[in-house]
Amino acid sequence: MNCATAQLEFDFRIPCHDPITPVEAAKALNVPVSDVYSAIYTGRMAATDISTDGSTVKAYRIPLKNFISYLNAQYADQLYFRFPADDPLTTVRIARAMYCSDQHVLNQIRAGEFPNAFNIASADSTRSDWRIPLRDLVAYVNRRREGAW
Repeated sequence: MNCATAQLEFDFRIPCHDPITPVEAAKALNVPVSDVYSAIYTGRMAATDISTDGSTVKAYRIPLKNFISYLNAQYADQLYFRFPADDPLTTVRIARAMYCSDQHVLNQIRAGEFPNAFNIASADSTRSDWRIPLRDLVAYVNRRREGAW
């Protein structure tokens, strides 16, 4: 699936894979990469250093939920759509964030809109208990924005 990015107000674009690199974060925010590194070094954007022990160069990866949390904290007044930063997400959490019903989210699961959704309910349960990865929600919003909500 080619999911590109989600469009937010002021041209914020969120990559829909996990994790993302500082370069991808800078491109999404339309800022210099040095600004992203500054946010990482000051603890405003949580990232993981994946460089080897002997390496003198840091190689950071930013979990998608951390990038979302950073956006929500730093750009709250400018965001058109605020993604929840939980991962995975419940149908209730997605419905609340998107201002729709739980049933609509369940219908979208059944329609295949969230391809990596999984049901954590026990086999003998009469009710489903779905979880949806954050990257699926980002990809869903991408598709909807391309089709102009």
